[in-house]
Amino acid sequence: MELITLLFRLGVLFAIYGFIWFFVDSFIRLITAGSQRNKIEYYLIKSAKYLFLVNVLVLFCLNKTKTEITFINIAPTLSIFCIYLIGRLQNDERKSMIQLSFFDKERNKSGATSNFNRRNEIMLIIGALIAFVVLAFNADYAKNNIAEWFYRSIIDIEQTAIIGYIFKFIGVLFLISMIFKMIGAISYILNGGPIIDVKSRIKNKKDDEFDDYEEV
Repeated sequence: MELITLLFRLGVLFAIYGFIWFFVDSFIRLITAGSQRNKIEYYLIKSAKYLFLVNVLVLFCLNKTKTEITFINIAPTLSIFCIYLIGRLQNDERKSMIQLSFFDKERNKSGATSNFNRRNEIMLIIGALIAFVVLAFNADYAKNNIAEWFYRSIIDIEQTAIIGYIFKFIGVLFLISMIFKMIGAISYILNGGPIIDVKSRIKNKKDDEFDDYEEV
């Protein structure tokens, strides 16, 4: 039961953080006049996004445990965070494949490419997980003004009457998606392959059949 509650709360946290970061990213685009980002700029901004998310998660753990942080009491959060980041990687990879294979055919003829790089994404995930563990045991460094502003904003939005319920509903969806991912992982171990072949699903979709859906 505690794991289900943790999944739900983290789902809400990830969703609201993504909502807030949307406006942060929009502001960055505004001050840069909406110029096209190169790979260095893309991954610098994404690194900042993950770094502040790590800070917020550490603050979440501090408020949840109310005691000294040990590896045992942060292990569930670390595991969920890892699965979340892998899900983000898979989602970004799907979007990149769709963009390059379907929506940008004409531009690709002129040499256009995506900023997505699987190796960079994996390095970013590993860095974020290491940063989480390091900051969890050095929590004073996680208690900075920006991280605390993010965390307070998340709590305030979660407690808001209408929009808070919307994000709680997203938290339920996150909980369900995590359960399916766990089932998929078990199936992969037992059967030697995933229940759903994502690449084949993308390949079989037609140009007009794609959803404008992004994973929480």
